[in-house]
Amino acid sequence: IDNVMIAPKSDMQIPLPTGAQGSVTFQTVNDYGALTSATTASLG
Repeated sequence: IDNVMIAPKSDMQIPLPTGAQGSVTFQTVNDYGALTSATTASLG
């Protein structure tokens, strides 16, 4: 997945193949330019 910028108060959805399993890990940049802690979510 490419890096993207999402406007404030917006969201983004990324379609996954049917039956996708595993996990996704993401990190964001806060209002002050600092990286947030990585967050991992399970799929399925």
